[in-house]
Amino acid sequence: MQERLEICKGKIAELETKLKKDMKLMNRVIESDRGLFNLSHLRSMSLHVHDVCVDLEHWYLMLDVLEHITEEVNDNEDQQ
Repeated sequence: MQERLEICKGKIAELETKLKKDMKLMNRVIESDRGLFNLSHLRSMSLHVHDVCVDLEHWYLMLDVLEHITEEVNDNEDQQ
């Protein structure tokens, strides 16, 4: 179970780093003059950021479930 928790935490850290990088890139494009003329690129970037957010939400939910299960197992072991 601990291994699965670590996998989730690693995936979350990876996605958070990717999201920060993608958002910085998107902000640079928005702030540049050429961003105004390339709306399809901006839309594509925003959809990509949205997809990363959805993935990140999935992994946060998975982590929450695994942490809850781990707590339940630990409580059961302590009671025995």
